[in-house]
Amino acid sequence: MFRKVTKTGPATLTIALPPKWARKHGLIPGSYVEIKELDNQLSISPEKEQPSQTLLLQYNPTFFKQTLEKLFLESIETIKFKTDTKFSKNIDKIISKFPGYKIIEQTKEALTINKTLKPNLSSPKSILRRCYRLFNSGLENNPPKFSKDLNDFLFLLKLYKYNEKEVFLLMKIKETLDIIKEPIHDEAFYLLKTLLRKIYTQKYSFSSIESENINDIIKNIDIVFNKAFNEVNSKISLTNLYSAVLLANSLNEEIITAQSKDLLVDIKEVKYKKYKIGICLKNQSNPFWAIDVKEAMENSTKDLSNVSLLFNSPLTDFDTGEQERILNKFVKEKVDGIILAPIEPKKLSKTIDLINNKSIPLIILDVDIELEKNSYKFIGFDNYKGGSMTADYMKKKLKKRSKIVILKGHLEGNFSERVHGFIDSMNKEQDIKVLNGDFQETKSYNAILNYLKNNKIDAIFATSDNMASGAIKAIKKLGLRIPISSFDLTETGKESLQNGEIISTINTKPKELGTLAIQLMDDIFNNKTVAKRTEYEIELVTSENN
Repeated sequence: MFRKVTKTGPATLTIALPPKWARKHGLIPGSYVEIKELDNQLSISPEKEQPSQTLLLQYNPTFFKQTLEKLFLESIETIKFKTDTKFSKNIDKIISKFPGYKIIEQTKEALTINKTLKPNLSSPKSILRRCYRLFNSGLENNPPKFSKDLNDFLFLLKLYKYNEKEVFLLMKIKETLDIIKEPIHDEAFYLLKTLLRKIYTQKYSFSSIESENINDIIKNIDIVFNKAFNEVNSKISLTNLYSAVLLANSLNEEIITAQSKDLLVDIKEVKYKKYKIGICLKNQSNPFWAIDVKEAMENSTKDLSNVSLLFNSPLTDFDTGEQERILNKFVKEKVDGIILAPIEPKKLSKTIDLINNKSIPLIILDVDIELEKNSYKFIGFDNYKGGSMTADYMKKKLKKRSKIVILKGHLEGNFSERVHGFIDSMNKEQDIKVLNGDFQETKSYNAILNYLKNNKIDAIFATSDNMASGAIKAIKKLGLRIPISSFDLTETGKESLQNGEIISTINTKPKELGTLAIQLMDDIFNNKTVAKRTEYEIELVTSENN
């Protein structure tokens, strides 16, 4: 039996227990298991029962809640209350306010409450970490769908009176986001997601780079939201999202204030490692770049003692001017190498000339800039082939004369090749309509929703997972079942495939792209001979072979 190791915190690795084994031994959230190390192997067994600590008290309706609050913070596992009169009618509601407490026996004269949440699982610091992880997983959805557990954890923190302002801000963010019902503008949504992730990162492992990036996000918040308000009708959702971003900024200020001043001083004095790589990806609003590629780069650097990474990318898509500003900043800071995923290569030609004139090694990702005079290395894959593979698979699922909608992204660069590869390989009898999705979930959602008002279609080809998510939400809202093929296989795409929401996707291996980029730059630093072009193979993944 194999289990995948996943990361659930800055320094925490977890694996899932087999469900049958867990059920067999009665394991539930909060249960303990015993782990023994035998040579290089771990042995896991259910925890043996420990004698419970029981407290017997006389029931007093006036002080019942205060008594529970006090005992909740202690390691009393079972509490028995006795009464000469009767218990309050709302006693169930009072007990429900204390996560982990459960009535196991009740008569007219006695009430027994058992504490299922272990004391060390309810320590303030561990609960706060859990809150951040729940926020992060909840923000995977647009609109957010938070776990019900979050209410319990926030209540626990409030009960502990642990950094009350921080807990208050977290609760207000949750309340604000709970109002959002419809999909919202991607760039505005991912701005909040990115902001909370960076706040979490710099809280538990302070980074001056992340701190500077948080400030950049806040500075540009009005630009992002002004653009979003002009393009989306869901102004109520955007208003609440805007409020959540401002609350997140207050949360960050509270966290910074609470951190040790001595620590901040020490961190400012930390020097960079021998080699500094400036990394400018397309944006911070697309999971392909903001999560998959970035995390792969960070993980690859862990084994390189002399290399540090400077991430700085536009907050939103299509911001070539911001990419140009970032690249010029890298040059001024005298980085030792630059990794760039260009939005519009032709518009960056002057800046790329400057990088070459300074003899700074340059690696281009994903979209070839095709400038003969410049010296750079390219890493990417065949987008045309990916479109063709998708068409060949979809043809098996459709009739000869079917209506297909393609959701396209950028016009410039190799992204258009995904569309060309699909059309060239599809039967000429098929009726194909190309709609603009701009690699954005909300634009794709609106495009499909509007098109389906007056048209019937048999299939959708979304040229990115982001656009596929928008199409999925649109057809769900209309109560339709339409096969969708996607592109990229990000974590979002994997989930859609597992849920049967898409029939196929192209695995463009974003993590491999990020890993190859760091490895190639390290080879350049070590004066190794490297290829001018590196193209890796992509693959079709379907619901049948997943």
